[in-house]
Amino acid sequence: MLARNEHLICSVELGGQPVDISISRTRRGDTPVMLLHGIQTNKDVFADWHQSSIGEDCDFIAIDLPGFGRSGKPGQLSYSIDTFATAVLAVADNLGLSKFHVVGHSLGGMVGTTIISRPGNRILSLASLEGNLIASDCGTSATLADCDRNVFRKSGYQELRESIRDSTSPSSALRLAALELTPADIFLSTAQDIVRVSDTSDLEKVFLQSSVPKLMVVGGESGFHSRPSSDACKTVEIPETSHFMLLDNPTTTMTAVADFWAEIWQQK
Repeated sequence: MLARNEHLICSVELGGQPVDISISRTRRGDTPVMLLHGIQTNKDVFADWHQSSIGEDCDFIAIDLPGFGRSGKPGQLSYSIDTFATAVLAVADNLGLSKFHVVGHSLGGMVGTTIISRPGNRILSLASLEGNLIASDCGTSATLADCDRNVFRKSGYQELRESIRDSTSPSSALRLAALELTPADIFLSTAQDIVRVSDTSDLEKVFLQSSVPKLMVVGGESGFHSRPSSDACKTVEIPETSHFMLLDNPTTTMTAVADFWAEIWQQK
């Protein structure tokens, strides 16, 4: 099927108010795959997926979560993992998708795992790229979660961006551009909820116990702690790669996910 690239705005209701969700969609086939970004990026982190040769039968749908990228940023919304999960399901409803696969990086992996935990799960498979399962998986969010909100607004957020600007990481340019679109208050609220949910270890239980096929992808140089393994989940490591594997080593990361899909689809 000839790929069709679309940029869409999908209006959903969250917390009793309409929120516009920005979407990039590439349709090569009829297998829907939701692509969910992390806290320091937005849907642009999946640009290589839209242009790659993997997923020839896939319908790639990259979403800017509420508060991020070009999606709406209402002041009274709760910027929590639970809200993001509700937003993803609302987008799926809007697009007429009863079930779908998920690839989620960091925060996006947590959102995918949260959706699996809900009654009537609609996720067919989850590839979590270092989506936190336990407290020790937290990185930058853990160092920022206790920051006074006024201090973070005044200087903490700028210091974070300056540290990224001074980095030689391949991910730094996209992360900086993404953070320019994310307000300080939304970033901090999201970071705090990442830490809160990670502290409960509830997502680890879901990841280990759910029968949904799951893959955890870990960067070999990231320091990420979790290495889940059960009948329905496994872990692969991408060598010489940081937490931002989608930007450090996109080809190897995409190949790991494509191999996972091939394995589970072959079992059908």
